[in-house]
Amino acid sequence: MKTNLSLIALITLATMLTACGKKEPEAPAPMPAKETAATDAVVAEAMEEVDAIVEAAQIEVAEAIVEVTEEVEEMTEEAVAMAETEVAEIQAEAAEEISEVVEEMTAELGEGNEEVEALKAEATKALGDSLMPKVQFP
Repeated sequence: MKTNLSLIALITLATMLTACGKKEPEAPAPMPAKETAATDAVVAEAMEEVDAIVEAAQIEVAEAIVEVTEEVEEMTEEAVAMAETEVAEIQAEAAEEISEVVEEMTAELGEGNEEVEALKAEATKALGDSLMPKVQFP
């Protein structure tokens, strides 16, 4: 949560500083030339400082975005790997249960029975079809 607040604060600060840094100063009332030169120097220095602060904030925001993006990619890869492992385990368990049922039927009906072989092939196909993602081509 702290990272999110820091990121939001940085973005807000960068936006405000950018808005402040890009404003054109309003023309003040005429001053003596000596005061105008001093004021211009102060304003120029302040503008440089503001630009430097804005640039630093933008760099920090960019770095934070890169870090968060990398973390999200890692988390996505981990989630996909976990899902694939779970599917493989479920498929293996289901295949084992199907084999047990087929073996029981084979023992009851006798070996070589065409119906048993057809049922075994159908059950195996149904298992593969139900657990594998469907891919459709246009």
